Amino acid sequence: VQAEFVKSEFDGMLPGHFAPTKEGAAGLWTWSRHGARTGHAALNDRNQEVLDFYADISTCDYLIDSDFPLRQSGSGLADLEPRYVADAETWDKVYCQEFLDAANSGRFSRLLWFPGSFWRQNGFGFDGGNKFGEYCLLRNRKLAEERESRDWSKAETTAGLD
Repeated sequence: VQAEFVKSEFDGMLPGHFAPTKEGAAGLWTWSRHGARTGHAALNDRNQEVLDFYADISTCDYLIDSDFPLRQSGSGLADLEPRYVADAETWDKVYCQEFLDAANSGRFSRLLWFPGSFWRQNGFGFDGGNKFGEYCLLRNRKLAEERESRDWSKAETTAGLD
């Protein structure tokens, strides 16, 4: 598994790619993850964007996406931050977790919390209560199925099940 970033509205410095770790190089007194202590030539101290650090979305088997529907309308994010969650033709939802949409929730509702659905939906009554979005793990139907079918056929060949 290799974690990558896709282009979004954020235009600052992203973490660089970690150098591969040598397999089997683990120990209690040695740090086996050498890639974490080596720098990338493109890193800079000016927080400037490096386009080489992005992956093309068409190469991603899985994607973690935030979906805050109330922020999408009229915000101009459609080009760089589309609602991947809503693209059911390309992406399957594997797992989603509800997350507070602070920008669209009432100030007092965020400040104080009481158990129960009434408080969650109505807040103090005058601030509109809390609104929520989701963080979702999405699976690219086409790419993941291709990779999984290759991996299964490779495993069957290795196990002599052909």
